Amino acid sequence: MPQIRTTALLLCVLLTACTSPARHIPPPQTAGTEQNTSGNLIIFYDGQTGPAPLVQAVKDYGATLIYAYRTLRGIVIRPPQNVPLQDAAAHFEQVKGVLTVNQDQITPLYQTIRTARNLPAIAQSSRGRLKNKILLFQTAS
Repeated sequence: MPQIRTTALLLCVLLTACTSPARHIPPPQTAGTEQNTSGNLIIFYDGQTGPAPLVQAVKDYGATLIYAYRTLRGIVIRPPQNVPLQDAAAHFEQVKGVLTVNQDQITPLYQTIRTARNLPAIAQSSRGRLKNKILLFQTAS
């Protein structure tokens, strides 16, 4: 019985030693936060003050109201293109009743990493099932 355990353990160690280590593919480098943002600002306001002063400030500033959250007490705006996001955020933080101003960020939920040589095999094995799925492929260097 001890010989079987020793043999099984030795076999596991040998099989583990034969596998190649997983490649670490670093995420793409971004020059600044502008590449990870949509250019919009998400602004939350105090429920007692209401949205009126904020909506008026949006109009006066020349920004575009994109969306109004009803239950969250917030709005999404797009500042004018000639104004940096940081300046617009600083401006709207001074409006009466504003609680927070955040940049709308783009964050991928998942990313599928495949090497370029595996793409034909994936296409053949999927038989068209991947047409409606969004997959991000990144080649290993």
